[in-house]
Amino acid sequence: MRFCKKMLTAFIVFAFIFCNVAVWVNYFVIRNSFPRGDIEHMIQFGMPHSILLSIGIVSSLFFIYLLFFPARKYINTQFVYSEVTQKNKLRIMIVIFIIFQCVSLFNDLFNYLCINF
Repeated sequence: MRFCKKMLTAFIVFAFIFCNVAVWVNYFVIRNSFPRGDIEHMIQFGMPHSILLSIGIVSSLFFIYLLFFPARKYINTQFVYSEVTQKNKLRIMIVIFIIFQCVSLFNDLFNYLCINF
């Protein structure tokens, strides 16, 4: 398969979107569970924590839907993947996404819940 500029652009844009959705979920869902920094300041300035968490969950689910369905289908048409390859790539994407979120959760737990002596 020949690698052209259109395919390269599609891959770079998709990778950029994938990373940004992962960071968005981390910021508005995981970080909202342990309010520090920006989220804590929003809560201190009067934004209800439950509304911030609700906005984060709803927007994250919407972005995850866009990432794993329409955007992934567009990438599959650009690269002309077979059904088996598409399923394998989807599994890999889901695993990478979950690993990214678990690492972020572990980092938040380690940084914010440890007792400093």
